[in-house]
Amino acid sequence: MHHSGSTKIKIAAVDGFGNKYKQVFFIPVVSLEEAKKYNQSFGKTHDMIQSDKKV
Repeated sequence: MHHSGSTKIKIAAVDGFGNKYKQVFFIPVVSLEEAKKYNQSFGKTHDMIQSDKKV
């Protein structure tokens, strides 16, 4: 975690032409409830992956 209450993330994407993009951002650390205000599915990725493996 960055010293100012933020954390570092790296976003990587590939567009339809195969061009690759990467950038590092510092974003504020917030509670799970606060994050879910912006994305109701936030925090569910791990559960979704695990349930897919059981099928």
